[in-house]
Amino acid sequence: MTYDATETSRHEGSPVELYEFSQGSTLWQWTSAAVEQISGSSIYEPIFISRNEINQSQEDHAGNIEVLVPRDNAIAALFVPYVPTVPIGLTIRRRHRLDGDDETVIAFVGTVLSARYLSGESRWALTCGPISEAFRRTIPLALYQKQCNKALYSPECGANQETFKRTATVTGVDGFDVTSDDFISTENPDGWFNNGWAQKLQDPNDRRWIINHVGDRITLMNPFTSLDVNDVLEVFPGCQRTEEVCRVKFDRLPEHLGFPRIPEKNPFNSSIEY
Repeated sequence: MTYDATETSRHEGSPVELYEFSQGSTLWQWTSAAVEQISGSSIYEPIFISRNEINQSQEDHAGNIEVLVPRDNAIAALFVPYVPTVPIGLTIRRRHRLDGDDETVIAFVGTVLSARYLSGESRWALTCGPISEAFRRTIPLALYQKQCNKALYSPECGANQETFKRTATVTGVDGFDVTSDDFISTENPDGWFNNGWAQKLQDPNDRRWIINHVGDRITLMNPFTSLDVNDVLEVFPGCQRTEEVCRVKFDRLPEHLGFPRIPEKNPFNSSIEY
């Protein structure tokens, strides 16, 4: 029996949902069913998970859903210190346990936006926005501005991320500050890692932005929840998006998409002087 036939039947329906969360190459696959579900080559483990109906209003949160998960859920844990720097995607598929052909339909595709703890229920509510949110962007992708519009290490920029990566063994951790002798080098002068990021060697999704670099010390925007001496970090330098940094630091001046010679004086706000 097909999915549509089962869905519209009076007595045959037995719906379950398959939840696939993804962050980079890491996957979490769970099902609302009481037993393990297999779909294709994927195995979905049963947990206490459910969701509300998709919001169909005209408000800004239209299309959002809330997914309820247990208090010890791995996705919710990522939001305990702050919003993860690497987005978490969510795909929800719906099927019937009686379907012999393993037919599923996609009920939702989007990202996890936030999490809040429901203390009275001892579980988390994950607010998830649909993929269509990307089409609500109101500003142009490229602006007439002095700084470069391109994202560092993107295909448009062309800088090779692996070429600029540095590996550092941690020698000290003090809140937001991390020290390592590997941060000191003639190739890495003070400020080299500013606006870049550091990530754990064993977990690239666990990354923190660098706001300052002096000598053997980097200062992070947010501290790692777990980082010890002798842990290994992969550190990537940032870009100030100026012509000079693009030319000297990354050698990508032909790809620079900034307008550093914008006139400082706006003729619409002042008179013309002769």
